[in-house]
Amino acid sequence: GRHDALRVLADHLIDSALPELRAEPQPYFALLRETTLRTARLVAAWQAAGFCHGLMNTDSMSMLGLTMDHGPFAFLEGFDAHRVSNPADAAGLYAWSAQPGVGERNCAALAQAMLPLLGSVEDARAAVSPYRRAFTAELERLLRARLGLAVQGDADRVLFDGLFALLHENRADFTLFF
Repeated sequence: GRHDALRVLADHLIDSALPELRAEPQPYFALLRETTLRTARLVAAWQAAGFCHGLMNTDSMSMLGLTMDHGPFAFLEGFDAHRVSNPADAAGLYAWSAQPGVGERNCAALAQAMLPLLGSVEDARAAVSPYRRAFTAELERLLRARLGLAVQGDADRVLFDGLFALLHENRADFTLFF
């Protein structure tokens, strides 16, 4: 039934796109973890570029960490952290500032769907747990590069938070600022 179809899909994805995962002790766990890490890095890249996805529901995300089916999208010009690029998204579900959390929730939804292949809720949670760390590390790496900071500093997070607050307060053009 449905679980067999899920297994066939996961096996095909591993064999065709991520064959190195076949050698893992738990290839389905490894697939979910890899999807989680790729999604975290993708959403961090969107944030660093000022990209606002318009339709970030689960079926618009790829297990390979690719962006697809953006719906209406935008690049932030006058920076507004709560910018929504899809007029149909009146609640701001996919606002620029919400994108990191949506990416994580989408990975959790995938984990729920993959539960029959993973075996336990604990394994599902463990596979998705590195999302926040990976997202933050990648976003900070990209922002340091955009700002020309050669080394990681203890105050980087404070600098980035302050920078985004100033950009938001002044509605500065995101791309031109950098």
